[in-house]
Amino acid sequence: MHIRCLLLLALAGITLDAFSQELSPEGRVRADAHRFLVSEFITDRDVKITGKESGTTDQRILQELVVMRPKREFDSHCVIELPRGAERVAGMFRHLTLKGEGLLRIKSIRLLPFAADSHLHQSKQEDRFYRVQMPSMPIPERDLATASLEIHFEGTGTTRIDSIEFHSQGKLSMSFDDIPFRNLGAERPRKQVVHPGSSWVR
Repeated sequence: MHIRCLLLLALAGITLDAFSQELSPEGRVRADAHRFLVSEFITDRDVKITGKESGTTDQRILQELVVMRPKREFDSHCVIELPRGAERVAGMFRHLTLKGEGLLRIKSIRLLPFAADSHLHQSKQEDRFYRVQMPSMPIPERDLATASLEIHFEGTGTTRIDSIEFHSQGKLSMSFDDIPFRNLGAERPRKQVVHPGSSWVR
């Protein structure tokens, strides 16, 4: 009985230490952006969520998010401004997808202003489906510039864009994973260590 109590106290101590570890500055920004995504941005937007929430365990995965539905036709170069807030959540997803008709005419896409000097890497292109890899995005501060898609076409005819979507490829949990952003040991005071036979302090 005594050993069991000691084990329980030890486990409780580990749990308290985990909770007391502070999020890094970047972690706080990313946690805020994730909260914005799941609590505000996806509201009134079409999403595909798999998995389920059971008790204290949240196994839900945000698979797909319809960012906007332009339902517009284009015959040449165009710039489509994404809804405010898309710039903060885009980096959580793996791919950006367009659905519509005549998408084989798309020559290149840039994500302004975050990938203005490079074309997004195209991974699949069909007449009604076009997918590119999401570029590296900055830390999702609240004051990031609004994102826009700059699309260049080739050939003749028109292209209709019905929807612009973000896809996570099954990698985006509905609960924020804060472990990579924990300041381990931040809850304990720092101590200076003097090494024997040396004159420097670390």
